[in-house]
Amino acid sequence: MSELEDNHMCFRIKFTCVATLKSGASVHQVPLWSDIVGRLLSSTNTVKLKPPKRAAPVKLMPPKRASPDDDTADDDTTEMNKKLRSAIESVAADFLCPITLEFPLDPVTAADGFTYERGAIEDHIRIMHHTTTLRSPITKEPMRSRLITNLQARNNIEKLVRTGVLGDKAGRWLARLEGEEKVKAMRARAEGGDGQAMYELGTLHLTGEYGIDTDDVKAYGWFKRGADLKNVSCLHAAGSRMFYGFGVDLNVPYGLMLMTQAAERGSAAGALQLAHLYEEGIVLPKDPALAQEMYEKVANATVNDVSDERKVWAASRAARVGAGLA
Repeated sequence: MSELEDNHMCFRIKFTCVATLKSGASVHQVPLWSDIVGRLLSSTNTVKLKPPKRAAPVKLMPPKRASPDDDTADDDTTEMNKKLRSAIESVAADFLCPITLEFPLDPVTAADGFTYERGAIEDHIRIMHHTTTLRSPITKEPMRSRLITNLQARNNIEKLVRTGVLGDKAGRWLARLEGEEKVKAMRARAEGGDGQAMYELGTLHLTGEYGIDTDDVKAYGWFKRGADLKNVSCLHAAGSRMFYGFGVDLNVPYGLMLMTQAAERGSAAGALQLAHLYEEGIVLPKDPALAQEMYEKVANATVNDVSDERKVWAASRAARVGAGLA
């Protein structure tokens, strides 16, 4: 029996039962509409369902070939990029400091109309003051020493640098900018009374790192401020510069006192300095035993204000002095 005929049989039985319950008549006495359905099923005119049509196969199109116009568009874009790069480089060249040939981090406009790195033109003015007339480093014409901060040039330089097309000069400018921000934060800590920041600033004035001007007087100034706050590294640095007269008037007794305080408080640099004085008999009496003791203190110092190489050298010197091989 087909599925359709099976469904018809269930429908016929159900219809008969319902009709019987409603009228109380026998099954044979109730006219059944299901018989009509049965006759339709057996009829030759029964409707036949047609199967669904199959979907037509999708035809894949071959990839479109690049036209000569596409190559022309790429060439136009490349040419436009070259022109833009050339324009940026041309504009950027106008902001180079004529003295350093670098982009100025602190640009100032001098009386001759040119823009310079502040430190470079200030050095020029300082040197030229020893002559009779201050002259422009570019035009060689007489000029006044007045400098005007050029904030617009600074902003334009930063925009040009951040385009990423200016090469090594831009990289160096960004590195100096990072250093400037570090120095600014360091200076803020020092001004707030941080003795270690004072020591670091003083050291930068000796090394010239981050574009800071090398200046013995400024270096000593920061070291002395830190020494007054009993910063151990500053005690040694200020004392050493007094002892030798670097950046400050020579004062051997006072300098020796500060270096001794530093060594007693755990400064490796202070102990190393005293060891050398005892070993060579400079100012202090020549004393190999005290020299050896001071050299040994360098390795065990609580304040590491010398390099690891100097510590290794101090340990070697302690062994040689102790063995009488110095």
